[in-house]
Amino acid sequence: MGVLAALALTGSLVVTGLAVQTDQREKAALIALQDFAAMAAKLGPTTAFRPRP
Repeated sequence: MGVLAALALTGSLVVTGLAVQTDQREKAALIALQDFAAMAAKLGPTTAFRPRP
């Protein structure tokens, strides 16, 4: 019975750890997107992306 409880606790900790990592990645991505939007706003609408032919 103790082994089963230990396995359940370990599984719970793994799942919780993965959820925390996912949440942190999502927050980091949102912050990066906000930074990019702020930079794009500073450039203004006159700056266009023109790839070279």
